[in-house]
Amino acid sequence: MPEPKKQNFLQGALILSAATALVKIIGALFKIPLSNQIGPEGLAHVTAAYNIYATLFVIATAGLPVAVSKMVSEAVARRRTAEKRAIFRLSLLCFLLIGAVGTVFLFFGARTVAGWMNYPDAYQAVQAIAPAVLFVALMSAFRGYYQGHGNMMPTAVSQVIEALCKLGVGYITASVMFNAFQNAAKTPDVIAKANQMLQEALSKGEDFSLSQAFQALAGQAAAPGALIGISVGSVLGALYLFVHYRRRAEKFPLGAAQENRGNRRIFKELLRLSIPVTISASVLNLSNLIDVALVKARLVDASGFSETAAETMYGSYTYAQNLFNLPSAFILTLAVSVIPAIATALAKNDKASANQTIRSSLRVTSLLAMPAAAGLIALAFPLLFLLNGARQPEAVAIAWPLLRTLGFAVPFVCLVSLTNSILQAMGMVSVPILNMLVGGLLKIAINYVLVGNPAVNIAGAPVGTLVCYAVISLLNLIVIARVTRSVRFLGVFVKPVLASALMGGAAYSVHSILTAGLGFGNSIAVLLTIGVAFVVYLILILALRALPKEDLLLIPKGEKLAKLLKL
Repeated sequence: MPEPKKQNFLQGALILSAATALVKIIGALFKIPLSNQIGPEGLAHVTAAYNIYATLFVIATAGLPVAVSKMVSEAVARRRTAEKRAIFRLSLLCFLLIGAVGTVFLFFGARTVAGWMNYPDAYQAVQAIAPAVLFVALMSAFRGYYQGHGNMMPTAVSQVIEALCKLGVGYITASVMFNAFQNAAKTPDVIAKANQMLQEALSKGEDFSLSQAFQALAGQAAAPGALIGISVGSVLGALYLFVHYRRRAEKFPLGAAQENRGNRRIFKELLRLSIPVTISASVLNLSNLIDVALVKARLVDASGFSETAAETMYGSYTYAQNLFNLPSAFILTLAVSVIPAIATALAKNDKASANQTIRSSLRVTSLLAMPAAAGLIALAFPLLFLLNGARQPEAVAIAWPLLRTLGFAVPFVCLVSLTNSILQAMGMVSVPILNMLVGGLLKIAINYVLVGNPAVNIAGAPVGTLVCYAVISLLNLIVIARVTRSVRFLGVFVKPVLASALMGGAAYSVHSILTAGLGFGNSIAVLLTIGVAFVVYLILILALRALPKEDLLLIPKGEKLAKLLKL
C-alpha cells in the first residue's frame, strides 16, 4: 500500500500552524485565568520550573528530531525504505534512554536545581513536570520520523492532545491546590514564612501586607498543580503517536536489506547531525536559564528590592513574555517543515528548489512576524489590560512597557528559529552554535548591567533579549546569503516592514479614537482595532505585491488565488 501523499513545506507548515493556533487558544484559556488566580509570585515559580525542564529537555532531545527528520527525508528521496525504519528504531532507543535519565535527574535533583535558580521553594513544581521529559522525548522520535516523511498531521494532533490536558488537568489541579491552601488553617511554618516575607519587604521600604504574603504563598503552593497537566499531556500525546505508528507501520514495506547502510553508520550519522544542533539549541536555553536566576539576583542584590518584590516583577515580566512568544510559535512550524524540504532538494542535487524554499520561507516569516511585532508595539497596554487587567492591574502596569520593547524583538526571534533550521538542513550544523553563543553571552552581559541598575531594573531584561536575537539572526542571514548567492534579503523584508509600520500606526490611532474619542471600552476597542489592522495590512500587502505567485502556488488552492489576484 502506498505511503501517504507528501505535503510540500508550506502545506506542512499550514497544518502545524492550524494546530498551533488551536494550541495557543487552549493555552490562553489556561494561562490567563491561571495567572490571574495564582498571581505573579506563583507564575514566577511556574516559569522557573518550566525553564529548568525546558533547558534539560533541549539538552537531551533538541538535536535528534532534526537529525531524524533530515535523515528520513533523505532516505525517502533515495527510496531507502529499510534504512528509514532503522533510523527510527535507533532514534527511539536513544530518546528512551536519554529521556529516562533526564526524568530521574530532574525528579530527584529538584531541590538542588531549584536552589541554583534562586527559587528554592519551586522544587515541587520541578518534580511535577519531571515525567514530561521522558514522554516528550519519546514523542520527539515519532515526530522526527513523520516530519521526515513531510507528514505534519501526527505532530499536530499530539500537540493538541498535550494542550487539552494542560488546560483540563493543569488548571483544575492548580485551582484545587490554591483554594485548599487558602482555606486550610495556617500552620506555624506558613505563618513564619509570611511574616518573614512581610518584614523583608518593609525593611526595603516596599508597600506590602500580611494578606499579600499569604496570597503569594498560595500562588506558590499551586504552581506544581499547573505543571502536572503538562506531564499528563505528554503521556497521552506519546500514547497517541505510538498507537498511530503501530496502526500504520505494516503499510510501509521494509524494502531490500541492502538498502540499509547498517546500524553503526546510521548511529554515527545521527550523532554527527544531532550533537551540533543540540549544542546550538542548548546555548540559548542555558542563557535563558541563567537569565531567570540572574534577573532575580540582580534585582535583589544590586537594585535593592526584596525577594518577594523581585519575584513579583519577574512574574509580571512573564505576562509580557507569554504574548511575545506567540508569533514565534507559528514560525517554528515553518522551521520544522523547511528542514525535510531543503534536505530532500539537496539530496536530489536540486539547488534551485532549495533556494526557492529558502526565499519563500523567509518571505512568509517576514509577512507574519512583522505585523505581529507592530501590533504588540502599538497595543502593548490594551492587550495586557484586556487579558489580565481586571485581576492583576499592578502586574500589567509593570509588564506593558516590557512588552513594547519585546515587540521589536519579535521579527528577530522568528528569524532565528527559521534560519537555524535552514542552516541545519544545508548541513551547516556548527554555524548556529557559534552565533547562538555570541547572542547568549550578549544577553547575559546586558541583563547583568541593566537589571542591576536601580533606575532600569526589570526594564533591562527585554533589552537583552532584543539585542541577543537581533545579533543571531543577522549573523545567520549573512552566512545564508554567502552560501546561496541567490537569495536577496532586501526584497524579502522591505515590503513587509513598510506594510507593518503603516498598519501599526493605524492600529494605535484607531484604538485611541475608539477609546478616547468615542468612549468605547478597552475590550471592544481592542477587538475592533485588530479587525481594522488586519484589513489594512491585507490591503497594503496586495497593493505592494508583497506575496509573489511562486509562494501562493505552494498553498492549497494557491493557483486560484493567484488568478484571482491577477499575479
